[in-house]
Amino acid sequence: MQSADPVPASNQPTPSRFPTLVAVAAIFGVTLAAYQPALNGGILWDDAAHITAPALQGAGGLWRIWFRLGTTQQYYPLLHSAFWLEHRLWGDSVLGYHLLNVGLHATAACLFAHALMWIEECHADGLRWDAITYIRNIEGRNEDTPDDLPNGWSLMQWINEEIQQQFPGKITIAEGMHGNAWVTKDVGAGGAGFPAWAAWLAAAVFALHPVCVESVAWISEQKNTLSLILYLLSALAYLRFDRERRWSWYSLSLGLFLLALLTKSVTATLPAALLVDPLSITMCLFVTGISALAQANSMSQEVTKLLQ
Repeated sequence: MQSADPVPASNQPTPSRFPTLVAVAAIFGVTLAAYQPALNGGILWDDAAHITAPALQGAGGLWRIWFRLGTTQQYYPLLHSAFWLEHRLWGDSVLGYHLLNVGLHATAACLFAHALMWIEECHADGLRWDAITYIRNIEGRNEDTPDDLPNGWSLMQWINEEIQQQFPGKITIAEGMHGNAWVTKDVGAGGAGFPAWAAWLAAAVFALHPVCVESVAWISEQKNTLSLILYLLSALAYLRFDRERRWSWYSLSLGLFLLALLTKSVTATLPAALLVDPLSITMCLFVTGISALAQANSMSQEVTKLLQ
């Protein structure tokens, strides 16, 4: 096999986060444009029952929201605390509620893209690499030039380039990026060539899909937009714990999960959703083996050259 000599990523200047910022700005821009008609909307159906009632607008009302059952239409104390705070910020102006709901929806779309980058996948539409940290660095470190493995970078570049040329539309997924932006840069620029656009495309579809209109345009359904953010943040914190085994991440995940439950009870499905993730690890073990064998073959060739 032959490949162009790569420029090891750790020898390159630190790449800008500009592409990610552009993607985030684009998601917010198209979401705001799509939901612009909702900003001119008024009170719908049971909005009046959810927006903080006059009797609950004082400090005592916040206590009643949390500790007196039946005070609100549904016992979602975090949601109604948010409504309580929003009323103190912009009063009866519905524009504030609509703008916040659109912002929450766009934020959830961005978190969705981030979650997709973390969730381990394996299917016929691509190839997933396990533990690429150890393919590109002897010690599995992120920014350590002396321990970088140029052959590891070459291997990733070669395979990704071949897949992109011979199988257009197929994707490769990198597990263990550790925030190294060179993993997703183009091979021609010295990166490993793993695509980063797929997650943002999915986020854009989520942000603009008509099925979300009710949740975004209807003030009462802020329970959906707010709980989804807490749901995704909890999932991301758990995935971080699963990788690093630091209990602080687990505690954060648990805390966010409880807040999500206090916003909408359907978020109780999160533990079941997270149970699906380990199954993908089993399904993708063969890819780990391929990566390890390829790395061993590359290293053995180098050893042979040295012995000669």
